Amino acid sequence: MNKLQHKRSFFIGFFLAVIFFMLGLMIQNNQFFLWTDDFQLVLIVLAFLLPGVVFLALPFVLLLRTCGLLSWFSALLAFIAAGILYYQFIAYFLGGSGVEQVLAGALFGGQAGIGFCLGAWPNNLFKPIRFSSTN
Repeated sequence: MNKLQHKRSFFIGFFLAVIFFMLGLMIQNNQFFLWTDDFQLVLIVLAFLLPGVVFLALPFVLLLRTCGLLSWFSALLAFIAAGILYYQFIAYFLGGSGVEQVLAGALFGGQAGIGFCLGAWPNNLFKPIRFSSTN
């Protein structure tokens, strides 16, 4: 029987990843009362955020889990890479890309990665465990 590589559900991890990303946006824009003042803006940002989490971060994390390499470090790297890719994708369509977008994507991806790790709680900090399939 294989040991799980994470202690809690991925659903909790991805939920906290979205929340941490939203908190990062609010801190960047100095809008701590965004939840009460402008709920429609929150829904618009979530509509742009969820495809990035579902189509980029989720496959990265599932691949890490399948290969037996899921750890805090690898999950953070996966979220940073997903944040950079998705932020570049969005910036391309909104008319602009550059070093600022790469850094912002890495920052927001890192924040989402911290939220995921706090929610799913991988069993390893930095060293991946390879599980054998022997009985």
